[in-house]
Amino acid sequence: MDNNYVILMQQWSSVATEINQLAVAALVLPVFFLRKILAVPEGSSLKNYINKWLYFSWASLFSSIGLCLVYKSVATCLMGKSLNLGTGLSCNLNPILIFNGAGLTFVLGIGSLFIGYYVSISKGKNE
Repeated sequence: MDNNYVILMQQWSSVATEINQLAVAALVLPVFFLRKILAVPEGSSLKNYINKWLYFSWASLFSSIGLCLVYKSVATCLMGKSLNLGTGLSCNLNPILIFNGAGLTFVLGIGSLFIGYYVSISKGKNE
């Protein structure tokens, strides 16, 4: 492995950090949306407004966060390996698959978040 590989892994690690931060922020958006946009009162339960799309969104975003953390571990291991600093168990994982999985689950999470919003708005108008 050469110096260019280390630079590439550092760049991908910074992108994984950004995806991770966006996914964490997106986890609280449904509650904010339901309370502020749909005006669900503070004392009432959100259970009637949370639908399968919002649950899927949360699951996808949590998966994205987990994959980003795994990717950062793999990237660190591979950068250390390229610098002859020894290797760890995570060096055996494929960084490209993990990075693509993190991106895909993030996109699925955001997409299902918007579908969940639409379903919640439609349900709110019908009540």
